[in-house]
Parts: sequence; structure tokens; C-alpha cells
Amino acid sequence: MQFRSRRHRAGEQGKVNFIGLVLVVLLLVAGYFAYLFVPYHIDYMNMKEVVTSSSLAWYANDAKTASEKKLDEQLRAKEIDYITRKDNCDIDESGDMYVVTCSWEVDVYYVPSDYFKTLTYETTAECDKGGSVMLY
Repeated sequence: MQFRSRRHRAGEQGKVNFIGLVLVVLLLVAGYFAYLFVPYHIDYMNMKEVVTSSSLAWYANDAKTASEKKLDEQLRAKEIDYITRKDNCDIDESGDMYVVTCSWEVDVYYVPSDYFKTLTYETTAECDKGGSVMLY
């Protein structure tokens, strides 16, 4: 005995799965927001490394100029030189700590509109006289 399916594939052509459509739309929206915000978060993560290496350069060379030079070098090397040392970063000695602080703002524009969001970032690295670094 042979069973025949009453459903024919030819009758199902052109139908869209609603759940699949919703998932595609959600993935597109998530991709759009990732495209807008992830590069600036990666720059923030890179800046953590930059301020850490800058404070360690001050400790290693026992000179503030070495820290300033390292900071400028790292900003260019990581291609985040829109964050400038003289406008966004402070290099100070606080007690027995070498402190490098950088803070900056970025405006993120939503492409189809004139609306924008301002993101504020700040990172601080403190290196003590023993060479251990605390990152904030």
C-alpha cells in the first residue's frame, strides 16, 4: 500500500516563514548597531592598553617625557590618533604613582536621520614605584 501526501510542494512556493523574517530583521538591526558602536568600543579597549604602556614607560625610563612619547607613538600605531595627548590625556605624578588619564567623547550618527548619540569614554592607568599597574 502506497501513501500519497496530500500536500504538494508546488502549492507552497512563495510563502514566507514569519519567524524567519523576524529573525532576519533582528539580525539586520543588530548588525546596524554593531556597525555604529563596536568600532568605538574597540578604540576604548585599545586605549586601555595605550595608557597602561604609557605609565609603564614612565616607570621604566623614570622620565615623564618617555611616557608622553610612548602615548603619542601608541595612538598613531593603533590608528586612534583622533584622541590627542594634549586635548584628551593628562600625565601626572600623584604621590608615588605615575598616572595617565585619557577621556574623550565621540558623536555617533544614526545614518538615516540627523539624530546622534554622544558616547563618553575615560580610562586611567596608575603605575606605582614598583612597576605594578592599576587600570580603571
